[in-house]
Amino acid sequence: MPWTRSRIVGLLVFLVLTLAIGVPRLAEAETGPVVFTDATLGDATKMQLPVLVDFWAVSCSACNTMASRVAQLADQYEGRAVVGMIDAQNNPASVSEYGIESVPTILIFQNGQLVEIFIGIVPTATLANALDNLLGSSSN
Repeated sequence: MPWTRSRIVGLLVFLVLTLAIGVPRLAEAETGPVVFTDATLGDATKMQLPVLVDFWAVSCSACNTMASRVAQLADQYEGRAVVGMIDAQNNPASVSEYGIESVPTILIFQNGQLVEIFIGIVPTATLANALDNLLGSSSN
């Protein structure tokens, strides 16, 4: 894949954000979902904290519904879990590695292990309960 100007700029933004806040976030907000890529997802899933990953696509209307729920969870679990999103269309290696067949698909990892899979539109409370179970306490 050739290094285009937009790829170089994207890489520089990623590096600056990584150095500034540890991981890049959507819309450069201090809170909110982490933006994962093929290059960053593997290391992130090995964290001791629970890691929730939303595989989404621009053309998916159900993904838009889940995006707001994932953003809510990112704020709710900040510092206790890593909550992020990965564009399935632009990150085919991760899609292949985790066997993603449809979007939205939510995967939850802890200590490098895949512990939960949710496919389709999932209530926020269901995802929160899954994170709470991994954390061993209630988020409320």
